Amino acid sequence: MSGVDTGEVVSIPAPQPAAVAQAPGLAGVVQLGADAVTMDDVARVALNAGFVGEDLVRAVAVAYAESRNDPNAVGNNTDGSRDYGLWQINSVHSPPVPDIFDPAVNANYAYSIFAQRDYTWFPWYAFYNPYTGERRSDQFMPQARAAVQRLLGSGAVATPSVPGVAAAQVEEPTPTALALDGESCLASWMGEDLAGAPTASGDPFDPDAFTAAMYTVPLGSVWAVTNTTTGASVEVVVNDRGPDRSTGRCIDLSAAAFSTIAGPDQGTVEVTVAPA
Repeated sequence: MSGVDTGEVVSIPAPQPAAVAQAPGLAGVVQLGADAVTMDDVARVALNAGFVGEDLVRAVAVAYAESRNDPNAVGNNTDGSRDYGLWQINSVHSPPVPDIFDPAVNANYAYSIFAQRDYTWFPWYAFYNPYTGERRSDQFMPQARAAVQRLLGSGAVATPSVPGVAAAQVEEPTPTALALDGESCLASWMGEDLAGAPTASGDPFDPDAFTAAMYTVPLGSVWAVTNTTTGASVEVVVNDRGPDRSTGRCIDLSAAAFSTIAGPDQGTVEVTVAPA
């Protein structure tokens, strides 16, 4: 996660989990001898933890980029913190308990962090490193997508139960806040100042594309946004997470999409949002 000194991946004899949390002097991400699990295994625990759609694919790619799918991986950071398990959960988010090396438990922690950070991947430098501009997980997206397709093609459904560990306790946005129940809410827009910024889907933001940022709905899904005053409507593809929930808005539109239903000088407009 953030702050990881990735260094060179090496292997050392596998200690017990309790010893892993205390092992001194390890540099970067270290594979601790346990056989790496498959991407299909990672996809299963990520689905059970709550990841869906394109975020499920990204979860599988991030896990591989962070830990090479070794559930016992440990990373040392320059700030003195440590990262644990498949998704390299930083010690500021979790005590170094042995359960953190359990793939299902690690996935629950990962989803909790993901949701608490407004359903974005920015806590993980494997998604985007702001210091170097690297996006290490991008190269593993094709393999991750294939694993997810195999999982979902087999008829798998989420079974979120981990013995002895509660599922991530996260305050989800309400349906009203998301404007998915037919009620109106406020839409805002994003302009040229954000052009090229990474989105939750991994694509750079394009203010001229018909895209939007929303919570919980699958990335890549298409939604119809309608101005409640004029009836003007536009279809957008959700490729990012947002807006800031404290603002009371339910959706951020690209500049092109917003200008289709309202004048940009308005700043915000009352809309309804429904599946296209």
